[in-house]
Amino acid sequence: MVGLGLGIGPSRRRFRGSVASTSAPSLRPGSAWSGVPGSGYSLFPQDPARLTAKPVARIITPPNQHFADELLVGIMAAANAGGSLRDNLGLKHVVAYCEGSSVTIDTPTLQTIADANGIERTYLGWWIKLQRRQNGTQHVYFEAVPADDAMQSRVIGPYSFTATSQVHDFAVSVAPTLPQLAGQSYQSISAALGYLAGANAQNPLVTITESGSYTWSPINTPYAGSGYCTIRAAVPVTIHNPTVTTDTAARIRPRYDGIRLFGQNITVDFANILDLYHEGLREHWLDGVKLTNSGGRSAPWRYGRRNQNYLIRGAPYFTECDISNLPNPCVGAALVRGCRLSAGYSDIFTDANDVFDWDSSIDWALDVPSLTIAFSGAEPTATIALSGANDSASRTMTATWGSSSATFTFGNSQTHQSDGTYLVSHVAEWLNGLGAGFVATVLDNSRRASSLSLQDLKGTGFPATSVKTQPLSLCTMFDVHADWYQ
Repeated sequence: MVGLGLGIGPSRRRFRGSVASTSAPSLRPGSAWSGVPGSGYSLFPQDPARLTAKPVARIITPPNQHFADELLVGIMAAANAGGSLRDNLGLKHVVAYCEGSSVTIDTPTLQTIADANGIERTYLGWWIKLQRRQNGTQHVYFEAVPADDAMQSRVIGPYSFTATSQVHDFAVSVAPTLPQLAGQSYQSISAALGYLAGANAQNPLVTITESGSYTWSPINTPYAGSGYCTIRAAVPVTIHNPTVTTDTAARIRPRYDGIRLFGQNITVDFANILDLYHEGLREHWLDGVKLTNSGGRSAPWRYGRRNQNYLIRGAPYFTECDISNLPNPCVGAALVRGCRLSAGYSDIFTDANDVFDWDSSIDWALDVPSLTIAFSGAEPTATIALSGANDSASRTMTATWGSSSATFTFGNSQTHQSDGTYLVSHVAEWLNGLGAGFVATVLDNSRRASSLSLQDLKGTGFPATSVKTQPLSLCTMFDVHADWYQ
């Protein structure tokens, strides 16, 4: 499917500016550039202080890439021109700057690239062919100039790209059953990354050569090169955690930033992974891989929903990935291009791609009958009250019978889970253990008690409610606030 930069199929109407698949203009650094980023500029392009409206603009090629000869780099940019985008996406043109040189891109064009899995993808954008003058890192800026003179231009950048004689400065393999051969083959991903960090690798390649499931432990010291550490697999592999002990232990934290997971042979199974972490040195890039939860969309995380609103920390890049059964998969991303998302829930991303079957109500925003409470004691009155918001860190149930009362505090943390103040069954045990005549019966113990409430109250607290004349039925429900667009 043809895409509009971020993966949206275009209208059948033709823009009056050309959108044919024509060659993108070439751009290379100016002669003053020494190979040091920024050295070619006598005056840096700057985004003007905002006085009025500006075009929207976003790079659609992940930066920090290394290239040997040339690299196709594009942005998506558009502006409101009298209520329309039809004339040249509302722009006069886009100017691309590279270390003292510049080129004007007159019209958006359709450009076809081969993705990580060799599939040709066509995207509409404002494109240049970045070319090598000499080895070194160059800074690139783009200026989107609106057709409406009442608007201001927008400048984005700098984006780093490194020209080099050889794209990958190191190449090692991972094969758990083979003996380690220093500088060539390692038995784990972590051992390979530890070697590359120690060797000061800038844009290395790691190839996994044996199929199977791989865990991932951190290297000793945080590290990042000028590019990415590309990890690909010659055979199908899964990156996973075998169990969940604590949230911290469930985190994949390589301590090697700028990881580029490459190609559909790699599946990251988040069933027991909380997130893919980074140290703030370089964003990760998920390129053509599969991200999923093997337990399915309804699989709980510690008897509840994941309270974390991202899967990849920071502002990662997602290009042509297959993502399923996950909540909040691309929230916070710097780029989501050409991805297919299905069978998920909660939030998705900040931009648009192909989305199928995204529903928070099927498994989470659903009242599940979980607990009944009756009272058989002699006192003339008996009530149950519950304080706190849905699935909050701390909630308190108050049981009152006659002039007596007792409270039980529970919540959603791992501390609550370990000390027995977490599950619906823990609430029932407390009530039944009061010896006052309360009879609590567990109907479902698959969800944590912090999601308890009356039916249709969306998991919130409720005032004192009688259990003397008839049993009280409580449900568990996770009030997932999913946004389609913000």
